[in-house]
Amino acid sequence: MLRKIALFGMSEKGRLNHPYICHTLIELCDTFGNPPEE
Repeated sequence: MLRKIALFGMSEKGRLNHPYICHTLIELCDTFGNPPEE
């Protein structure tokens, strides 16, 4: 749980450098860091 929170926090700063964890969370991280605009 802590790792996911850390990844989301890092994604907001644009420092997402952990592909081994984000391969399955990359879309979630991207959504949390950049909310989709309609």
